[in-house]
Amino acid sequence: MQVQPEPGESRILGWVTAALVLLFLGLRLLLLGIERFNPDEFEALHGSYSIASGLIPYRDYFENHLPLLHFLLLPLFRVFAADRSSGQAEALILAARMAMWGMSAATIAACYLVGRLRSGHAQGCTAAALFVFYAMLAGSPDRPDEADATDVR
Repeated sequence: MQVQPEPGESRILGWVTAALVLLFLGLRLLLLGIERFNPDEFEALHGSYSIASGLIPYRDYFENHLPLLHFLLLPLFRVFAADRSSGQAEALILAARMAMWGMSAATIAACYLVGRLRSGHAQGCTAAALFVFYAMLAGSPDRPDEADATDVR
């Protein structure tokens, strides 16, 4: 048995979902420049840098992740001279954060579309709203009391 929302309920659900998603993306965008650097960011960028330098993942260097993100970030190494300037390296990291922010937005949209195609507008909205609150997408809050030697500001 499928529960179908009334037309007005579906419209309200759509607006609430859009507001939640835009609020989430807006807050994440504001935090991009002030959030601590995460070791995982360096790992992904090092994989991209290795590929940009001509190395092949899994053959020339160890990698325990699939390289799609590395290939998606690869064009940034043509724009920034991160290996010659620390300022350029910091700009590269911030540009990579922006690119990953865009990938997050595209993933939220894909969740909505898949849910909508599968079960309708209300389910698409629910899928997008639930995905926005997924812990890995939202990131972990900085906890100064749990800082360790790997934290870089």
